[in-house]
Amino acid sequence: MFNLSRRALLIAKRDYLISVRSKSFLFGLIVFPLLFGGSSLGVAILKAKPDLRDRHVVLIDRTGKLADFVVQAAAAKSAKEMFEKKTGVQISPRYIVEPVAPEPGDPNLQRLALSGRVRNGELLRLSTSARLRMTRLRIPLPDRRTPQATPPRPPLRATPTPAPSTNCSRGSAAR
Repeated sequence: MFNLSRRALLIAKRDYLISVRSKSFLFGLIVFPLLFGGSSLGVAILKAKPDLRDRHVVLIDRTGKLADFVVQAAAAKSAKEMFEKKTGVQISPRYIVEPVAPEPGDPNLQRLALSGRVRNGELLRLSTSARLRMTRLRIPLPDRRTPQATPPRPPLRATPTPAPSTNCSRGSAAR
């Protein structure tokens, strides 16, 4: 029994040494730590230097009421969060909201015309008043609910379900 386990250990040792001495093992032993270290160094460098260019957002306000509020809220947010309080160094970009009057006709044509500016990098985002909550600005919208009473909903009726049929003909049950 002792002789059998000794042989198994000798075979395992030989296989281990063959795999450790192979070129692919040595390549992986050197290259993978370099890749992981280089990627973490790259992330640290990119995080240290954020993009501080102004971000332009176009708002197509179909209500005619939200544009002024959004422009003021974006300016206030930029003024509050753009500079570090202790050193006064700019740490985030300034968001500039450009209200655009809706054109008559198909709204998709106007969005298509403005989307070219987004593709060119001139605009960060194109937003409509309906999609305003989904922008990166995260500006809370004014409360549009009015204190009007909502009509009561009718109560739900329970509809009786038919009882399962227990009638089986002998011919179908025998099959």
